[in-house]
Amino acid sequence: MKPQSLALRIYFVIILIFSLYSEVTSADLNVQRLISNNRFSATTLSFSNDSTINNMKTSTLFKTQGLTASGFDVASIRLIKDGQMKFKYHLTAGATGDDQLLCRSLTLKVIKDDQFIYSGNINDLMLELTNSDSGIDDYIFVLSLDNNNPSLQQKNCQFDLDFKTFRPNQPAGKGFVAETKINNFITAGSW
Repeated sequence: MKPQSLALRIYFVIILIFSLYSEVTSADLNVQRLISNNRFSATTLSFSNDSTINNMKTSTLFKTQGLTASGFDVASIRLIKDGQMKFKYHLTAGATGDDQLLCRSLTLKVIKDDQFIYSGNINDLMLELTNSDSGIDDYIFVLSLDNNNPSLQQKNCQFDLDFKTFRPNQPAGKGFVAETKINNFITAGSW
């Protein structure tokens, strides 16, 4: 190997090692942009489901036993904004038990501010609502069995009411959210 070639290779290795461990070269660019008057704040998004009877937290709305054909049950719940942020929320329902026959036969009516805002099957419930300015929303739910089919006797229905928040300026399911589920247990009687 020629001495010039060996010297060139050693020089190249030294330059390579230097450039790997060097933090600044004459080709580096350094750009800074200072932005003043920025404000960051932390806030809370929280709500609770309380009983309208005693304002205690509740995780169950209906515990109905012996519901007969043409029978109904009435329950209420208070949604209270505990956090600082104003929010919108979805109210949905879905059967959670294995036996869906009774759940598909039940009718749910939802009343807010003395107005019916929903009337239909439990599994079809899907409402988009806005938390009131006072931060307190009272709901009345009427659950009825308008079917006298004998195959519904002694059947069970378990379903959840799901309250899921989202910020007013963001699409549902994105960003900062809070969610709670309210359990319901219905047992049909005999007729």
